[in-house]
Amino acid sequence: MPIVKIEKNKNYSYVLWFIDEMTNSLLKELKPNNSELEYLKNIRHIVRKRQNIVARLILNHLANRKVELCYFKNGFPYCSNFKYISISHSKNYCVVITSKSPIGIDIQSWPSLIFASILNMVAYNLIDLPLQVFMQLFFIGTAIYGWYNWRKEENNEPLKVTSWSNKNHLKWICLGGTATLIFTMILKQFSSFEMLHSNYPFLDSLMFTFNIIPMYMTGKKILESWLYFICIDIISGLFYLITGEFFFSFLFFGYIGFATYGYMAWKKNTLC
Repeated sequence: MPIVKIEKNKNYSYVLWFIDEMTNSLLKELKPNNSELEYLKNIRHIVRKRQNIVARLILNHLANRKVELCYFKNGFPYCSNFKYISISHSKNYCVVITSKSPIGIDIQSWPSLIFASILNMVAYNLIDLPLQVFMQLFFIGTAIYGWYNWRKEENNEPLKVTSWSNKNHLKWICLGGTATLIFTMILKQFSSFEMLHSNYPFLDSLMFTFNIIPMYMTGKKILESWLYFICIDIISGLFYLITGEFFFSFLFFGYIGFATYGYMAWKKNTLC
């Protein structure tokens, strides 16, 4: 059993497993019942099948007996032997965490964001949107911060999803609006510099500012960050559609679905 790490305390337990076994070996260890066999039969992707088997093996290990891993209609996993569970996987790694309070873990979103930001920097530079290029640098920094912050433990508890007050949201929206106007004036004033030349200074500034704010919120695990993303993704998608940048338009309209899913997933785990 290639368990890389196990940690248990009064608030939560988690297990990290490096998957290097073949599917048949994992099935032999799991000894699946009829319902498990039926579920696994419908998973055609071999890597995902192994990840699912390992998640079940980890739950059995944490419960010290055979338990049943089930899924709600929205795709969220649950197990009657634990109050809350969260499962994440990336290629050959699988993590399962159980807790007495709502909790989540993700071992792949931040590295993916870093990689995507590097690719976006090149693309935005080609269509003369300098603030979008700078924004990708911010995304990379925020991704590193978020990656660290999500794993940071305070009083032996991982960072949890929280919600901001209306007053706090109003403050950040006003700051964002002010920053947008300032960046717009800077781009217009220094448009003769190639690095700061923008064909659409206001919208470039707007998309820059209101992508940075929810990125900061995401690092803090603020629920409403996803709502900010949905709004700016709609604006960005329409902007790129009108300007003929159809790839980016398709990309940002696609992000709306991811942001909606992120909001629903985090709302389930919100503490306040």
